[in-house]
Amino acid sequence: MTLKQLIKSVDLHAVYRYIFDKDKRLYPHEEKIELKKCGNAYARVITALLDKPDQDHGMPILVRMEKQWEGEEEYINVGLINPNFEPPPEGALPWGGSDCPPGYYDCNQEKHSKYFAFGMGDWGKYVNSDVINEVIGLKDHELLGEILWELTFYGFSEQKQNEMLETLKERVAEIDSGKVKLIPWEEAKKDLLKRTKNGKKKLPKKRKSKK
Repeated sequence: MTLKQLIKSVDLHAVYRYIFDKDKRLYPHEEKIELKKCGNAYARVITALLDKPDQDHGMPILVRMEKQWEGEEEYINVGLINPNFEPPPEGALPWGGSDCPPGYYDCNQEKHSKYFAFGMGDWGKYVNSDVINEVIGLKDHELLGEILWELTFYGFSEQKQNEMLETLKERVAEIDSGKVKLIPWEEAKKDLLKRTKNGKKKLPKKRKSKK
């Protein structure tokens, strides 16, 4: 089933309610979240998706359970399957660059990425992507809710997402130029784990309220 077929096969009001309940669960102190506003926002997204001309994508949308960190609770993740995936050489360790020393491989090469992030792409291609659901018990309207929730994470239109993408490119350029100093991942991870444990709650992804 493609994303377009999934959209046309479910009760969209049930989809809006599912997304609304998810937002309220993740952001219980956000007072601006309203069912009507949520429904209107996602109705515009669906209209934009269905208005797109047919394009062949070639990357299936995969919905599955995943852990952000080892030992953490699982959550539903939406991503794209790389049809051209090539496993790295057996025993090789990841290296962020083409100048790999012996025993390493360039993990930045797309061919070594089994999955790609979903969103911030051509919505016309997403519409005709096959949808693969590996979450046991997830109903079709919930499946669509998860896909739309992830699709709109960085904006409720392609224009907004392109603006975010340009900002990210600027940040990468600042990193490459040495203008910005990075914090080692292990150090950042320890800090986040300490905060969540001390605060006795998780840090959900930050989202803007729907207007």
